[in-house]
Amino acid sequence: MLFGHRAGIWALSAVSVILAGCSAASTPMGTSAFIAPTPTATAITALPAPTAPVSMSIQPVNNYSASRAMTSFDPTSEVAPSAVKNLQQSLASAPQDLRVMTFNLRVATAIDGLNTWEFRKGQVVQRVRDHDPDLLGTQEGLNGMEKYLREKLTDYTFFGVGRDDGKTGGEFCGMFFKTAKFAKIDSGNFWLSTHPEKPGSHGWGAWFPRMVSWVKLQPMDGSPAFYWFNTHFDAFASRARTESAKLLLTRMATLATGAPCIVTGDFNADASARSAPYNLLLAGQLTDAFRAANPIKIRDEGTRHDFNGHKDGDRIDWIMTTPQFKALTVEIDRTRGVLGYPSDHFPVSATLRLNATPSKTVVASPVARIE
Repeated sequence: MLFGHRAGIWALSAVSVILAGCSAASTPMGTSAFIAPTPTATAITALPAPTAPVSMSIQPVNNYSASRAMTSFDPTSEVAPSAVKNLQQSLASAPQDLRVMTFNLRVATAIDGLNTWEFRKGQVVQRVRDHDPDLLGTQEGLNGMEKYLREKLTDYTFFGVGRDDGKTGGEFCGMFFKTAKFAKIDSGNFWLSTHPEKPGSHGWGAWFPRMVSWVKLQPMDGSPAFYWFNTHFDAFASRARTESAKLLLTRMATLATGAPCIVTGDFNADASARSAPYNLLLAGQLTDAFRAANPIKIRDEGTRHDFNGHKDGDRIDWIMTTPQFKALTVEIDRTRGVLGYPSDHFPVSATLRLNATPSKTVVASPVARIE
């Protein structure tokens, strides 16, 4: 009641101000100062006594209830089932991107002094966390190094064995994949030698045992299953690298049989026309993801830098794919920490998209001799 009475007074006051403004507007042009309007003697009629407030009621519209309004919206309750099904199918068939990283950790050795693993391991974890890869392939990790990474990267599942004995001895080609995103269907290892099933074997002049670890992964989102191979070729014997590339292609053709494949690793060979392993893998229907995403070659593409950060060396750390994958972005991470670099190799990371390209079987290349 009091509110209605005051509203009426305010309305009349507004009318008075308007009338006063009109009087001021009639002041002759040229007046140098604003002249306030002369108050008029018009009497204000007394307001009628306030009446009782109008009674209002709100009725439900279309049986809409307050309790229903307070509940959370369920899209499936308001959308036709066929539309929901179409939306679900559309989401399931949408392109699925994978973040992939290859990272030579540099084996833990006291000869590296201040660059030894104990001073670098925290940086390695930080680089992984910053890139947040779905797949992380490591090289040169000893059992203790891989164990440390497993303890820190708890959202990943690990697969790998030591190259010396197929258990925990020697360097690993370690594989980390996001536990929440993938289920491991199958896995295995083989050695880059004339005796691929024999742990610790090496051939074709290789100084040390070299190997490949692989997994077959099923994405949890329903995307097609794919194979992932992780390896480390010999650093000294060029023939060993060439024969290793042939054996890798042969095993991929046998295992994958046309399924999408990703390969990560340190190949100890430049990604160039003068590199026999590189050319063999390209001829075997693999694509260099880095070159696909960065078609113009520049000088500063090196990935091994021996802890000094130089960029103009060879690009020996590769991510390769079969044609079903498209490389959206690929980069070399040259981040340096306060105490130095996380490794003597720069990690390489890629974003890959599984597309609708028809499957192509990896073309096997004859290996010199397999026993």
